[in-house]
Formats: sequence, C-alpha cells, structure tokens
Amino acid sequence: MLRLLARPARHRPLEVHRPPLVHSFEPGEPWFWDYAESELYESGPRLAPPAGHPADRPAPGPAGRVPEDWKRLLR
Repeated sequence: MLRLLARPARHRPLEVHRPPLVHSFEPGEPWFWDYAESELYESGPRLAPPAGHPADRPAPGPAGRVPEDWKRLLR
C-alpha cells in the first residue's frame, strides 16, 4: 500500500478523450456536433466512405426490448 501512495501518478484513472467533432452515421443525416463550441452544424466536410451504415441494415439496438411508449417515458 505504501508503494501506491508513493507513486500516485502511476495509478490514477485513465482520462477519457473525446474527439472535438462527431458526425452522424445514419444514412441521410449529414450533421456534425462540435463539442468544443457546443454547436450543431447541418453539414460539414465530405468524409471518406462509408458515410453511414447500409440503409437496409438499421443501427444495432435492443430489438423487441424498447417499450411502445418510449417517447413519453423520455419526458
């Protein structure tokens, strides 16, 4: 235990790093979010493919496990 106290920098939790800009991966959604400025952009630079997951394959999620009234539950 004394060794841990003597070298606290070696045992601190890892910092979480987040990219400053994120882009939607949903087909047809070209928006970007800027974390540094807390700003939404309707579009941004053209990115290398793929621009989104295939339209015939929905994003993974809890199929059959979302309540019918999920929108009401968010409020």
